Amino acid sequence: MTGWYLGALLVSFGCMLLVDARWKLALWSPRTGQWRGVRVLPGGWRAVALLLGGLVGFILWDLVAIDLGFYGRGSGSALLGIELLPHIPVEEFIFVLFLCHITLVLTGAALRLLNRHNVQENS
Repeated sequence: MTGWYLGALLVSFGCMLLVDARWKLALWSPRTGQWRGVRVLPGGWRAVALLLGGLVGFILWDLVAIDLGFYGRGSGSALLGIELLPHIPVEEFIFVLFLCHITLVLTGAALRLLNRHNVQENS
């Protein structure tokens, strides 16, 4: 069944975007989060910059690993078969964006819980 992996990635990414929007953890964060007075989590456009930076970093990492022969594009009926770069299918770009976004969301959630815990301790 061609394309189901991309479909699963897009549904998962969409759900994570909904979680992010609902609790304003990363892309919809109105301000930079703080933990013990240190600014650590960017919000809004800075989160977009982090996502794009992560995408570029991981794709460069993939290209170097492919060039060194560590791995290459596999074959499978779940993939669309469209390569945006040599040995890098379109699904890889979506997966890397999803990976970076879920990291930002989990970091935002953890910081919010830690800040709530610190406020309760200081009260």
